[in-house]
Amino acid sequence: MRLIVRPEAEADLAQAYDWYEDQRVGLGREFMEEASRCLQSIEQRPLSFARVDEMAHRAILHRFPYALFFVASTEEISVVAAFHMARHPDALSLRLAPDA
Repeated sequence: MRLIVRPEAEADLAQAYDWYEDQRVGLGREFMEEASRCLQSIEQRPLSFARVDEMAHRAILHRFPYALFFVASTEEISVVAAFHMARHPDALSLRLAPDA
């Protein structure tokens, strides 16, 4: 399956990178390295991650309170969001809406 990170998820990751980098130089890079490891795990075994609704799965990053949310079909894995774990769950519903 092909892994696609949608622009909205890329923007989420960039925003988190900036925030962590503002906290301590190099921490943003560490966040992105962890996100990259998580993306590799998703690509290798997408169906091993918890389902959060009828469409989406969630992969939790280690060390950082973020999760990657994705939808897997037979042809591709689409990462739709990278959210802080404290974010309201309705935000994911908006990303999964058909016209999103």
